[in-house]
Amino acid sequence: MKVERDNYGAVKSKGNENYRKILTLAIKQGQLEPEYMDIDSKHRGSALNYSVYDFMRGAVLVQKRETTCTKYGNSPKKSYWLLIRQGRKVIVYEAPKKGAIVRKAKKSSNSGEVVRHILGKKFGNNQEIIAKIISSGFLQ
Repeated sequence: MKVERDNYGAVKSKGNENYRKILTLAIKQGQLEPEYMDIDSKHRGSALNYSVYDFMRGAVLVQKRETTCTKYGNSPKKSYWLLIRQGRKVIVYEAPKKGAIVRKAKKSSNSGEVVRHILGKKFGNNQEIIAKIISSGFLQ
């Protein structure tokens, strides 16, 4: 499926609503922290939010952005997480190589390309994990 991306490689809101449900489930299960924004009138505090970077049936790649705001400026910390839904459960894996994810996301126009790339990098020849993922119907 063709997806529209912003300048940073994130999937624009239209079309990713169903996949944010997997993110919401991961948050409810305590796998990821809930989003929040605690910033005062002087623009000091912190915030946490997630952006969908890629998706395919049963899986979502999200960017977790933690930002600390001080009088000296903002300090964002970004990490990428692969969320795989298996039944009523969500399994969360930290995605490797942040720069490669962003480059791949900016270049890809179809959904699932970045997720497939990460699965190859993260699990390589680990047939047991890949077999579990395939048996769950996720790579079809």
